[in-house]
Amino acid sequence: MGRPQLHYTPEEKQAANRAKSKRHYERYKLFTHKGTQVRRIRAKNTVQVLLLPFPEHTTNFTSQSISYWCKRVAAIQDKLRQCTAPSSNAYVAGLYDKFMKTADEALIDRAVAKVQSFRKQLLDCEHNILQLAGVGKALDAVHEIVCEVGMIIKCLEEILCLAMTDISELVNMHEQKQLLYQI
Repeated sequence: MGRPQLHYTPEEKQAANRAKSKRHYERYKLFTHKGTQVRRIRAKNTVQVLLLPFPEHTTNFTSQSISYWCKRVAAIQDKLRQCTAPSSNAYVAGLYDKFMKTADEALIDRAVAKVQSFRKQLLDCEHNILQLAGVGKALDAVHEIVCEVGMIIKCLEEILCLAMTDISELVNMHEQKQLLYQI
């Protein structure tokens, strides 16, 4: 024997659904508003780096040629090299030193956001190159740069995670040269 029917009309079903949604909202309202507040504060404190003027996710692939996207990748790579000069490991090491002097986790958060903006633009270029030219040398070149940017982000996030959990472990790993950027 099945369960007895609770709602006989669509209106009753709709009213019960609204009541259930209202109870859920009231129960989790504090958490939802607190999470939104935290996200707004983080967004306000992060640095958004817009390197080159670029329309959001182009779906009209015929308007741009493969050479446009390759030139765009080269321009983004130049900006990345300027930002992380003389090398990505030196960039991360410099941020580690600054962090150890100031103990400001926001310093690394801002650096991650900055490098993430490079990654986002490169992934968009990679997507468009794949759509226009398919798998080939151009796509491999972009993928290599995306992997390099990903490694920088991993190194920064490693430092940030260790700093949040146990600063003494971060210092020990740095002294023993066990951090990702030191290997």
